[in-house]
Amino acid sequence: MRKNKSNTSCQEYFNPARCTTSALVSILHHVIEMLERSVFVRCLLVDFFKAFDVVDHTVLLAKLSQLGLPDRALNWIISFRIHWTQFVKYDNVISSSQPINASVVQGLGLGLMLYFVMAKDLKAVSPINRLFTYADDTTVLVPSDLDVGLEDEFENVKQWAKDNKMILNITKTKETVFRRPNPRLSLHPSPLPHIEQVKVAKLLGLVFTERLHFDDHVSAVLKACSQRMYLLKLLRAQGLPVTQLNTVFQVLILNKIIYAIPAWNGFLSMHFVSQINGLFDTDT
Repeated sequence: MRKNKSNTSCQEYFNPARCTTSALVSILHHVIEMLERSVFVRCLLVDFFKAFDVVDHTVLLAKLSQLGLPDRALNWIISFRIHWTQFVKYDNVISSSQPINASVVQGLGLGLMLYFVMAKDLKAVSPINRLFTYADDTTVLVPSDLDVGLEDEFENVKQWAKDNKMILNITKTKETVFRRPNPRLSLHPSPLPHIEQVKVAKLLGLVFTERLHFDDHVSAVLKACSQRMYLLKLLRAQGLPVTQLNTVFQVLILNKIIYAIPAWNGFLSMHFVSQINGLFDTDT
């Protein structure tokens, strides 16, 4: 039985310079590392209800004030990104202005950074477990045979959500249990209350299974790309120049195939490798 030896932070979080691919590579690396010494690894995919929309400004301002920002920078954030108001106009009648006391703008770089500040103190209970936060996606990894199990980690997440006025979406929060490809190792942990255990899950656009197979992901990608290849043929028949066809191909098809490929290509069977190569062997 391995025990919690310290309160060291195990959070890995969103960074504007860090893409989803590197986040996925990091998560899978830790899963494989944990499986080298554990029978299984429990993975909790936490969903917060409209995470960016419910960020409480009072809580956020308290966290911003602890960062030691220059007063000008803090006042600018407060004036231009937090203290907004709204009104409604209907039939040429304008309502009184009301303050917006929650939400950050997800589409802006500053909005992402504000959410990062909000979620920065969400950490794993045990230094052996791992908690990853990429924007509003939160993933918890817990290997077997620990004194701090997934139940404790989930209670910690729920308490953090309560303290920070965030809303957990229980129906969309899922658990998958990664295990070694050995049929004799059939141990299976009981699911968390009200949380569905699934054999196939999706994280940051990547579909994976409990056996770390990515066949479902590649099948879905190949199906989408085949449909887009048909569009490419129609564009060629309409006389679109080769240079522009190549641009369309890269945007609609190539980018779809290579998304997060460093995270999953090493797990593919030769069957799917051949299918991917066959897509490029067409005469389109």
